[in-house]
Amino acid sequence: MIYDAPPRGPGDRWPFFALLVVAASLLFAGTVGRELHGTPTFYASLIREMVDTGDPLAVFRGADAYLLKPPLVLWLGMLAATLVGLGNATVTFFPRLAAVLCVALTAALIARLAGRRAGILAGFALLTNSTFIQFSSTVRMDSTLLCGFLLVLWGCFALSSARGSAAVFAGLTIGLLSKGPLVFVALPLAALGSLLLRRHVPPARIVAPDWRWAVLLAPAFAWYAWIFATHGTQQLSDLGADLYRPDTNAVATAWQTYAHEYLLRPFQRYWPWLPFMLAGAVLAWVPGGRIAPAQRAVLRWCALWTLLVLGLCALKPDRDIRYLYVALPALAALAAIPLAAWLGDVGTRWALRGLVVLAVALPLAALSGFATRDTRMNVQAMVDGLAAAAPALAGRAPVVIGDYPLRPGQPRRQLSQRDWMHFYLGVVPRIVPWSAVESGALAGEPLVFTIRAGNYASRLTAAGFEPREVSKEMVMAVPR
Repeated sequence: MIYDAPPRGPGDRWPFFALLVVAASLLFAGTVGRELHGTPTFYASLIREMVDTGDPLAVFRGADAYLLKPPLVLWLGMLAATLVGLGNATVTFFPRLAAVLCVALTAALIARLAGRRAGILAGFALLTNSTFIQFSSTVRMDSTLLCGFLLVLWGCFALSSARGSAAVFAGLTIGLLSKGPLVFVALPLAALGSLLLRRHVPPARIVAPDWRWAVLLAPAFAWYAWIFATHGTQQLSDLGADLYRPDTNAVATAWQTYAHEYLLRPFQRYWPWLPFMLAGAVLAWVPGGRIAPAQRAVLRWCALWTLLVLGLCALKPDRDIRYLYVALPALAALAAIPLAAWLGDVGTRWALRGLVVLAVALPLAALSGFATRDTRMNVQAMVDGLAAAAPALAGRAPVVIGDYPLRPGQPRRQLSQRDWMHFYLGVVPRIVPWSAVESGALAGEPLVFTIRAGNYASRLTAAGFEPREVSKEMVMAVPR
């Protein structure tokens, strides 16, 4: 099998390099002009607060400290914004880069355990998963967490070398500073993989790590020690409140929302890989399909990996397909291993040639801005409009109309209207609900903002305003 042979030099590594080019092209497309939405604007607002104050601990101090997520993505965003300037590109750069590394690590891990051509196909299957693209090309912690998670897994299967031990401890630190203790799930998962693969893949045997590399855990220990010294057990309280907060869905039962997010939505979105994922899950336990015993063991491991994540998803009362993110490499491998076996050498050769074509075409499409709506001109017009209205505002913050109140005493969390205006316009607005608008609360305001949603135009007209600038997320309106 040509593509399962060990690479002999740079010439044999071209499929991997082509995969990385395709990954970078897809994940960095629209990096400058694509407007942020929802929770990412909250993280971007936190980054702006740190940039404006020049203090990387600004949002983690005081009674209003943000303790639900560790600081790595926020600090990296602050670093990029400080060096290059605040904007969509800088605050999303490192999450996008981590996603490219996730593709590379998935390809390397599956190639090590199930063959090179299965590894390349697994990396491509991960890259073209809609959930992966959606939550990797913005400001979120998922891609950096998964990067650390995959580093731990890869390192556990390479502990015979120093780089394996370094990968384990570096991955733990990256995960702990990205999204917390969830990264530790990688350790029993690696042990399970070693148990399943011990008869088939000698490199899968786990040996004791080189503990000298444990020094790489120092940044994580330092961060959590500082949090405890500054806030005591407040972080645990906030995390508990977040984990067990009531489900906002008052219509469907817990099982119905679970089935919708983690069963129905993947069945709707994970094409064309879904049939191969299902085939891989079946072939993990049923002989056939030209699957070698070692590959069948890897399929079993990936199937159990997926089931473990589905079990963990049941612990959170709010359901979101994003929580499958850590299982996406396993789902990609479930699809890639049987597909690689069925394609054979000739089919794989043509598939990899197609990958090279994409590696040439996609960078050109990304540079042209294809399929990306650039709203920078709209946002700049809002900045200019706000500056023009400054004399009429007389030092007051502008109004944003919204109906998403924050409950007192709850952990600091997102508020889309406020976060968008703070990140893009540099102001913290006054929030007026639509109910107050209908009673005339906007009289005398020189301009107002609101989220672009629902029948905003008719409601603004009824309040005596007309939209002047409309971006992807926000509307600026002036009196009629």
